[in-house]
Amino acid sequence: MNPREFGLVVEARTRACVVEVLLNDIPVGLCGQGVRRKLEMPVNEFVMDGVNELGIIVNPGDTPATARLAGSAEMSAFGAQPAPTPAMEGFLAQDEQAGGQETTLPEDTWDPPSDSLPEQRGVPLQPQARVTAMLSRYPVGATVGEGAGVPLIRLDWSARGVASSMRRQDQPFPLEIRKRQDIGPMFGRPAWRDADLLQLDDGMLSEIHELVLKTALSLEGGDGASVVAMSARKYEEVARAYGISADDRARLFERMIAEASSGDRWLFMTPEPDELSLRVCAEGRMVECVGTDWLPLVRTVRSGDGSFRLPMFVGKLGGEWAILR
Repeated sequence: MNPREFGLVVEARTRACVVEVLLNDIPVGLCGQGVRRKLEMPVNEFVMDGVNELGIIVNPGDTPATARLAGSAEMSAFGAQPAPTPAMEGFLAQDEQAGGQETTLPEDTWDPPSDSLPEQRGVPLQPQARVTAMLSRYPVGATVGEGAGVPLIRLDWSARGVASSMRRQDQPFPLEIRKRQDIGPMFGRPAWRDADLLQLDDGMLSEIHELVLKTALSLEGGDGASVVAMSARKYEEVARAYGISADDRARLFERMIAEASSGDRWLFMTPEPDELSLRVCAEGRMVECVGTDWLPLVRTVRSGDGSFRLPMFVGKLGGEWAILR
């Protein structure tokens, strides 16, 4: 596929549930209850040639590491979503009244008795709960969600469609659904496909914790070059996937870090081991560096305007740690 002509986007629309979307077993985004009930994310760098897999986890567990285990919080994964604001709530209300993007999720008329469906601990199954998730191809320059996209893989789920089976389950969530499809030639074989298989034991947890702290310290000191060096394969592959220059992107990153580090509010978090929620993904070949709050571990103390986050998926190439996505 020519990245100068087309781009790939993961889209998700939800109602009355929280959903995590995965592409090739790599977490790419959350959406659901709260203000972020829609997800639209470019994903060229996460696809492979040939068969790809789109997955969803409906009502994931409380933390990334326990996403596939039953949750106990009032609302699973809610902390990872943007905080509600009056402006955003007003925008969403207008969008819903106008139809917005909800055409892929038609209103259902099913209204079962209130006691007909079980509850996850703290996460009730709402009869109107439903999800549509797609991997779509768009022409470059097109607006996502305006009908220009071609779905390559599509998943649909609704409580209405599975209510009878759920009534027979003590614990229906988290509910994982996957679909595989051959989407043809993309951008070549990604390096993570050949990375070492990982076993997340105590020793590896300690190694990744040290790597996270080292990366944060480098960025805090304005040293973007060392992070770029660890990300060499990532820059090559992302550049190829989007038809851009890897060197230009790397130099831009280094320059941005150097400039930002001159400010007196450029301070990074130093997460403790109990704040990590690492999880193996990408079929066992990468680890997502994420916290119990579902946010990247490498991030500035400052939140809101002026904040910085570095999502990291790390793996081992020839026994050496590298930032692969």
